[in-house]
Amino acid sequence: MIMKNKSFWLFTAAIVLSCLKTYAQEKFWEVSLKEQLYNVSWITQSNNGFIIAAGDKGLMALDNNTGEIIWHNKEFKAINKSTFLNIEGLPLFIFDYAPLAGKLRSVIINAANGDVVYNTKEGNFSIKTYHMMIDKGCILFELSSPGDRSLMKFSLQNWEEEWFASVGKAKGLTTKLHNLKGYSFVNFGPTFTLDNKLIVGLTKQIFAFDFDTGNRLWNYEADKNMRAVVYSDINNSLYVGIRGSKKLTVLDPAEGNDITPGKLKLKGTLLDIRDDGRGNMVLVETEGFN
Repeated sequence: MIMKNKSFWLFTAAIVLSCLKTYAQEKFWEVSLKEQLYNVSWITQSNNGFIIAAGDKGLMALDNNTGEIIWHNKEFKAINKSTFLNIEGLPLFIFDYAPLAGKLRSVIINAANGDVVYNTKEGNFSIKTYHMMIDKGCILFELSSPGDRSLMKFSLQNWEEEWFASVGKAKGLTTKLHNLKGYSFVNFGPTFTLDNKLIVGLTKQIFAFDFDTGNRLWNYEADKNMRAVVYSDINNSLYVGIRGSKKLTVLDPAEGNDITPGKLKLKGTLLDIRDDGRGNMVLVETEGFN
């Protein structure tokens, strides 16, 4: 009985493998892109299913079911694949482009029709990553240029830039990391206060912006790297944990003033701050937690 079962399963496996092999060899369509692109550098897929192909003579999209060329943009030649980034939930993708006579720019393309939705143009800015904010009707993009960092609010209603704001210079290793697509320099947040201020925390700095206009309201700089930045909407306060500090710093989100009460001095040094989801702050320090 055991031998018969073994033979049966071997026979079944052989049939399955044969079917898979036959299926794998089936060709659905084939298209030559030599005339349009000459050399095809790379291919990938957009969120709407189209195949995106890049080459020496431009960028194009093909229908993944038929191989039909949907659009072909001859301007964007020899795009580096490492700069390609799909925007989740939308038929949009980003890539960096450096024309022969011009500065580096980031371009947002509508994969459905090939339209250029946004272009940083001569600003020498590269979009590195993004924060999708459906409830706010926008995307918050992180951009970098040589040694500089910026945020850009992008409307989901009309696909246009609403504001552009600087968050200061990048130094040392951080500058090199900014060359990587997908790298985020925002370590804490984005967070919104009760009156719709945007709070973002970097390594040592916190910035507050008017979310409607992009105007910078204040910025705070710690003497050491921050371990946590937590906003409480119960008492409208911003709690800041600084590495190696024996004091929990509390800021007024309206103006960034230090409003730390003396009783928040820690027994040890701060490790982390967490919101327990019920409006309470959990402080983790070297001597315990409370």
